[in-house]
Amino acid sequence: MSWIAPLEMNMSISQNIYEGHSNNCLVDLAQKIAIYAIIPLALVVMFEAIVKNLIFINLANVCITILNSTHDWYHARPGN
Repeated sequence: MSWIAPLEMNMSISQNIYEGHSNNCLVDLAQKIAIYAIIPLALVVMFEAIVKNLIFINLANVCITILNSTHDWYHARPGN
């Protein structure tokens, strides 16, 4: 027997929310809005933030660093 129990997926809460129907029509409407509008929009926004900020800005900074170092190297050569 292991000292720490391995983690297992537990989707019962998500499944209950997704398949659940409330007696109150406002709660039911709020669940549908959250499932079909807010959650996909949040995923798109998070993906855009990750792609734009982490990949493109870091790639641009790498290119700027390379350009600055080659510029400094070019001007540091004898005769320039």
